[in-house]
Amino acid sequence: DPFGREIGSKIGQVNNAGDVEVEFATIAGIDEGTYVLTASQEGHTEFVYVGVGELPVTPIRFEFDKLNYKKGDTAIITLSGKKSDTIDLVIIDPSDEPKGNSTSIKLQSDGRAIHGVKLDGYRTGVYTAVIDKGGTQSEKVFTVGLKILLGDIDISTTKTEYNRGDPILILGNADGSNGILTLSMINPAGDTIKTVETFSDEDGKISDDSFRIPIDADIGEWTIKAQGTTDFDDVKIEVQADAKDGIRIDVRDSELSTSQKKVVNIHVSGAKDKVLMEIIAADGSVVAMLEGNITNDGDHTQPWPIPDHIVPGTYTITVTDHRTSNETTFEVQ
Repeated sequence: DPFGREIGSKIGQVNNAGDVEVEFATIAGIDEGTYVLTASQEGHTEFVYVGVGELPVTPIRFEFDKLNYKKGDTAIITLSGKKSDTIDLVIIDPSDEPKGNSTSIKLQSDGRAIHGVKLDGYRTGVYTAVIDKGGTQSEKVFTVGLKILLGDIDISTTKTEYNRGDPILILGNADGSNGILTLSMINPAGDTIKTVETFSDEDGKISDDSFRIPIDADIGEWTIKAQGTTDFDDVKIEVQADAKDGIRIDVRDSELSTSQKKVVNIHVSGAKDKVLMEIIAADGSVVAMLEGNITNDGDHTQPWPIPDHIVPGTYTITVTDHRTSNETTFEVQ
């Protein structure tokens, strides 16, 4: 968002033509300003800038192609910003001293540049790359010569229950300093959603904030797994349905066994009275109005067979119990 906070993530499926389409809703009350959309696949990164409520301003962005390098490798940095801008790059070594002089990098006419940093003479350790444009700085960490951890690993998260879109801070200890380990995020179906490399510092401490619960995440028990060479550890977290003023909404797809017709199952919990539900298309039109009684526990489950005329896209469901309300989105494929 305009304040540099990651506010959501999704996994996009690439079709046979090599295209991928992912949608994000701009809800009421969202901060105005420039938003950065980052797409990554196998070490390649692309940035797109969009403005909400105003024209976008192009910030300076950069990414390394990976975290850990061998001595003598060339680290590849992808940069983006305003066309023809000149950016200064400084590398800070493990002793917090500059590694040589700063390097000036001029962006191309499309506002992009690829820069290689030769790592000859770099000793083993954790380095920081700092870019500067007109006094505005940004930094990224990379490592050189670290080996995969051989000793014991112990990780935890700062809490056990999360909502969609929440960030995850992973903390831990390793029986080994300056070692590489792999973190994986696994959904309730057992699918690995995201994998990243991280490292233990010189004291064997682990701290990583690379993961965020996808905004379209399945409700249920997720797993964060840490893997070294000979040891692994995992921690279980619970992803809850969206909540507001006590009402929670869980939307899942299924099929009617008799006709294979697609059905959206809407489960409401925490309601205090009969619930009213509206399903709203992206253009604001109401495509369905539903209602139902709740159980003594405040629950209601409502199947909605998707009509044949419904077009694919993002739909919003709003639920109210005459006292409070909540809403969430779901995809129709």
